Amino acid sequence: MINKQYSSLFLDQSKDLIWAADHHFCLMYANKAYLSLMKEVTGREKKLNECLFIEEFDDGYIEKWKAYYKRGLNGEYFEIEEHFYNPNTNKAEYSLITFNPIADENGVIVNVACQSRDITSFVKSIIEAEIIMDASVDVICQIDGQGIFTKVSAACNVLWGYEKDELVGKPYIDFVIEEDVEKTNEVAAEILLGKTVTTFENRYKRKDGGIAFNLWSVRYDQNTKNLFCVARDAREKIRNEELLLESEHRFKALVQEVSDLIAILDEAGIYTY
Repeated sequence: MINKQYSSLFLDQSKDLIWAADHHFCLMYANKAYLSLMKEVTGREKKLNECLFIEEFDDGYIEKWKAYYKRGLNGEYFEIEEHFYNPNTNKAEYSLITFNPIADENGVIVNVACQSRDITSFVKSIIEAEIIMDASVDVICQIDGQGIFTKVSAACNVLWGYEKDELVGKPYIDFVIEEDVEKTNEVAAEILLGKTVTTFENRYKRKDGGIAFNLWSVRYDQNTKNLFCVARDAREKIRNEELLLESEHRFKALVQEVSDLIAILDEAGIYTY
């Protein structure tokens, strides 16, 4: 009896919404947090053994939640993310909801227990981080342990010609031009061993058929097994290097063809050329 009292106190004092539904979509249990929010949002007090749905809920919403409850009542444990507009706070609120089948002593599933945890602050922090990422003129991306893009900033459209959703879920190596695949794999292996790379160059196949010149900074996080990368447009750097090389060739051609002796000395009088 004491254990049941403590369990009841724990559930009622939890900030998470906790409730249970049966095969008829009736409310079989609800803690104080659930009952309070339902009254706040719908203006009605929910009671046990009555239907979870009210007339104000639209058909699409009801069918969606019936499908969730059926999955749980069929024995599936799963999680979903939901968001809704709270008219009292005038803000969007986000929740992580778990569905857990409950069986009787004979192993027959009689209810599905649900727990909703407020993740609004977490989601907003992710949204803010994405806004900051998308404001960068460089491509900022995250690559998982299998070499798959998991996050990419909006600058990918300028540098590579792809939208973010065209890259997420795809192997990064698929976009490297064939001539640069070997050296890219070699550098990736070094990074996975703990080396931080700040000046690696390779080329990507742009969506429009052109070539993108990338200058990479990459760090590997041992805990998450993710690569955190920044790719800058290296075209201007490469062009400047080509101009410098061309200038050096012209200089050497000029001084080698003349009959006069031409030399360059440093401050100590040592020949440098």
